[in-house]
Amino acid sequence: MEIHDTRKEQFMRIVELLKAHFWIAHLHGNTSDRCTEAGMPLYLEMTFVNKRFSPGSGIRKNLPIDGLDFPVRPGEAPYEFVFNNA
Repeated sequence: MEIHDTRKEQFMRIVELLKAHFWIAHLHGNTSDRCTEAGMPLYLEMTFVNKRFSPGSGIRKNLPIDGLDFPVRPGEAPYEFVFNNA
């Protein structure tokens, strides 16, 4: 799923609703535009997995994943995510 304009309060409400039934399996900050005042990419690509089909193990604390995540424009630095509470 690609979410546009992560500044909106709707973004967090949608993610919280989805997390009730889905794990966030992966996310990738789309480098095609600027980021929010808080440093969050305006466009965020998120992959969800239904909790019925996955026990939720294998939590990754650092993204991007080499060989999987690439910037939209070659040569740009990818957004980095570090989750301390994962």
